[in-house]
Amino acid sequence: MQIYPDVDYIASHDKDLFFAQYFQKKPVVIKGYYLNSRAVKNWDKNYITNVCGKTLVKVHYGPTNQNQKKVMSVEEYIELIHNNDLLQEGLMDDTQQLYLYNFQLMKLGEKLLEDLDLNPQHLIGKWYHKNWRRDLFFFYGNRHTRSRLHYDSLGTHNTFFQISGKKKFILIPYQQIDKCYIDYPRNTFSNVDPEHPDFNHFPLFKDAQPQQAILEGGDVLYMPPYTLHYVRGLNVNISMNIDWHTPKSVMEAFTSGRVNGLICHYWNFISFLGVSCRIPNDVLYPLYKSQYR
Repeated sequence: MQIYPDVDYIASHDKDLFFAQYFQKKPVVIKGYYLNSRAVKNWDKNYITNVCGKTLVKVHYGPTNQNQKKVMSVEEYIELIHNNDLLQEGLMDDTQQLYLYNFQLMKLGEKLLEDLDLNPQHLIGKWYHKNWRRDLFFFYGNRHTRSRLHYDSLGTHNTFFQISGKKKFILIPYQQIDKCYIDYPRNTFSNVDPEHPDFNHFPLFKDAQPQQAILEGGDVLYMPPYTLHYVRGLNVNISMNIDWHTPKSVMEAFTSGRVNGLICHYWNFISFLGVSCRIPNDVLYPLYKSQYR
């Protein structure tokens, strides 16, 4: 298995350092940023089951780039990933994997939103501050569940919150995208497995300079737009993230050539009206919420 250098880690109080060295420049882990949050202290399989076990969710199965989904209740999903020996031991291939990810946290109930007693305002764009909790996406994965190397299709900044368990990220700057065998903008996923790269099939990847990060409960990972990232669960884990734009990033999304598809341009246009034209979040949210269907 390929081992890469670690990304930088900074302390939770280093706000000035974050803006000086990392914002819009390179990934960084803010260590223990919200370690004392109720979410970090309470969210486990029993708590999630009690709060929203009957809620129906769309669970992804198979490789993450194929977007196949099946509907089941949260408690059914939790039962599967905690008690299925094949899933636990990583004996299923990608076509058999189950992963609840990119599910709007708000749909799991107000109780979980109330547990997020933290203030990440310097880690998300100003336009999102008032209603940032409703823009969060929920991830609940097993050991060995993984997301293939890719970049986020909207060209947004990505702030990723680890709640419990551990996740491994492998990160590559967007300036190196041409070494990663991504047929952008038609596709945002790479065929390279950065943990076990096949340099015979992907020789340009030898010149890429990946870094890695291990996230634990309470950690936050910030990724600038188009950062390529590969993600694998190291044990059962719960996470969430928020994608957000600045005026600069939303304009680059329209001009970079890396964003494709009418629906992506639609969502980015709504973001443009907010972050650049300063139309209030509450006014635009009914137009933007189609992203969460």
